[in-house]
Amino acid sequence: MVCKKKKVKSSSSTLVTIPARRGVAAHLKKGQTIKVVNTHGSQVVDFWAFNADHPGEFMSMEHCRVGLGRYRPKPGDELITNQRRKILKFLKGYLPWCARHHDGCL
Repeated sequence: MVCKKKKVKSSSSTLVTIPARRGVAAHLKKGQTIKVVNTHGSQVVDFWAFNADHPGEFMSMEHCRVGLGRYRPKPGDELITNQRRKILKFLKGYLPWCARHHDGCL
């Protein structure tokens, strides 16, 4: 199966389709949002967040779990870095089926 990367621009957002076994980076400013959608619903999506000013600081699920006191974030939870600083706010979603197979699922 051949998948092609495409971009569709609108006034407020950009849709990017990422082929299997590929990646893409997006730079977000404070207050911006990103929505990650798995169109097939059966594949885990690896998701990373880095501090642009200090790339050695990154979102850490190990630190999030300790800070939240549970394995999976809920809507409204702040996700933190390996330096225990807020980096993202989890707005909504997670795939319940995924949690049965992968402990890193959101």
